[in-house]
Amino acid sequence: MLVALTCATSLWAQKRESHTMSATLYFRHDKYVLDESYLSNRQTIQSLDNFFEANGKYIDSVAIVAYASPEGSVRYNQRLSARRSGTTKYWLLKRYKTLGLEQMREEPLGEDFSGLIERVEADKDVPFKREVLQILRRKGVHPDKKMRQLMKLRKGLPYSYINRHHLPYLRTATTLVIYWSQHVAALPTTAPKSDVASDITPPFHLQFRPLPAPSSSRRTILALKTNALYDAATVVNFAVEAPIGNRFSLVYNHICPWWLTENNRYCLQLLAIGGEARWWFAPKPVAPNGNFPGRDRLVGHFLGAYAMSGMFDFQANTWGCYQGEFWSAGLTYGYSAPLGKRMNIEFSLSVGYANIPYRHYVPTDDWQDLIRDKFNAGRLHWVGPTKAEISLVVPITIKTKGGSW
Repeated sequence: MLVALTCATSLWAQKRESHTMSATLYFRHDKYVLDESYLSNRQTIQSLDNFFEANGKYIDSVAIVAYASPEGSVRYNQRLSARRSGTTKYWLLKRYKTLGLEQMREEPLGEDFSGLIERVEADKDVPFKREVLQILRRKGVHPDKKMRQLMKLRKGLPYSYINRHHLPYLRTATTLVIYWSQHVAALPTTAPKSDVASDITPPFHLQFRPLPAPSSSRRTILALKTNALYDAATVVNFAVEAPIGNRFSLVYNHICPWWLTENNRYCLQLLAIGGEARWWFAPKPVAPNGNFPGRDRLVGHFLGAYAMSGMFDFQANTWGCYQGEFWSAGLTYGYSAPLGKRMNIEFSLSVGYANIPYRHYVPTDDWQDLIRDKFNAGRLHWVGPTKAEISLVVPITIKTKGGSW
């Protein structure tokens, strides 16, 4: 997705000096995590680095206004613009240490439909331009319906052109930075528009001092989980996962069903322990105005390497009576998503190698003793899927000041 980051700065003094700087950062389509190597981002970031190195200590307030292009639904675009503003905010905070969370302000404004109309009006090469503008300007029609009509117009030819030449430039986040010298008195409560030296006009009523109190957030320090598939099969289990930084975590798994019916005909006894090291693709913090505030880790896609070992005793009447041990190791792929503010759901599948020595036995007629079947014993070697999990996860979090991560 494209995010345009525009910085307009102004210096108040007895003799006012004005400065203006604009920069554009590009994000991949339908993404809000910044890829610093994408398009011209490297050059843009270098320009921002130079700006903050020279002026970072003078910055008072940073306002971020985010948009989405209108090809998605209005509701989705509102959430997407919120995540873009959150990503931009945390990216600035992480990269430029002179900034503080209390200086940051977010204004996610959803999709920029009026911007699309303006761009189409200014472009003489839009195919079937008159028909396109008729659809876009139609009053009393929901924006989502307008976009569906535009996509179908003339077999999609105008939309294909607009998607290539205009929609990327509507996925923007505008950042307005106000700074002043140490010798200048405090800024007025509202920055007069005439005093802001800028070649852009902020699309909202920007106010400075007093800044709002920093929003609070929660940081995950541990997660407790249980595999619902095992639970459904009466296999008692639990796991504990501890994040290490923002991209790694360690998991301890414990499986311990140990039951036997009164008549000794059915038995499920299993003791297994295991561990897994995980790498998370992009466990970035969700913007405080996103769906689940401050859920900063153990959410998203992950890869893992696991190992486990244990012993078992299975009996079902006179058939399926086996005892043995096992060990297994392999790789895991999974995805974890928030179910709410206090629970996640996790899906994972592991593929690897399992080594299983086993022994068959036959119970006596009164089911009190077991007779080893020496003709039915061996070792099973298995390569393929080794475990599947649909886990309910309860993150244990701590409150962080100002939503820091």
